[in-house]
Amino acid sequence: MRAVHVDAHTMSANGVLIGGARKVLNFLQDGRRFGRLVFVMDDKHSEWRKSIYPDYKKKDPEDELDPEIIKAKISTIKIMKILLPFLGIPVVRIEGNEGDDVLFRLGQAFTMSGKKVTAMSDDKDFFQLVNYGIDVYRPIKQEVINQETFKDKMGFNPKLFTIYRAMIGDKSDNINGIKHVGEKTATNIVNMLNSSTLDELFSFIDTFDFSTIRDGKRVGDNLKSGKEIIERNYKLMDLRYATLTIDQAVEALNKCEYNFDQRKVGELIGSLELSNNIAQWMFFKN
Repeated sequence: MRAVHVDAHTMSANGVLIGGARKVLNFLQDGRRFGRLVFVMDDKHSEWRKSIYPDYKKKDPEDELDPEIIKAKISTIKIMKILLPFLGIPVVRIEGNEGDDVLFRLGQAFTMSGKKVTAMSDDKDFFQLVNYGIDVYRPIKQEVINQETFKDKMGFNPKLFTIYRAMIGDKSDNINGIKHVGEKTATNIVNMLNSSTLDELFSFIDTFDFSTIRDGKRVGDNLKSGKEIIERNYKLMDLRYATLTIDQAVEALNKCEYNFDQRKVGELIGSLELSNNIAQWMFFKN
């Protein structure tokens, strides 16, 4: 579930964790200015990524979330599943697929039909969408990343983002990068490439004189010996490799139902002290 940063200690008077639901509602209200909303959720980790890298998203026991945080996230999901249909927002969750892949395929479908698409998430993984004409709105930072602002933010062209990420990795998904290649070094490298392909990167690695940069020998040696890691990371991160098709994503969206249990909605609005949020929503919708 995207754009959810949970305060595990925010509870209603009857002891139900509501911080996450409040934040999601606030983020979604903010996002209404971009047009129609679609709420995308993870189902589980994608099997095709696991087949490439069995340790994908594997967590170290020391990095496990606090039980209260997990409890808060579960509470948020349950609340949003009840409230979102009431608010007329489709919730798309496709079995065996991550939300990233669903969002990407839906974004492709909408842009291909001439619609303006904005993905709302603070996750930098979505920056690659800019290369496909999809803007990324970061609700916490209140900023829009698009074709015009991307280079000022990252220091390179958006088409190079996945190559850049393949070198540095992604700790949040347990994807290790190349040792001693950080954001600054990776930025310098991608800015010297003539294209955004792996072949171009590997050709550069083979021919560039790394002695001209700081700690060059170690960086060059690690890049040369780490080509398989870079290729693996590229396949894991590039959303174009997703096995989910555009048609499957659109079909799932079209099948979304807006039925809601009026009693449960009423109980939630009252007992979870969310009436102010809902009132703002209804006012905003009208």
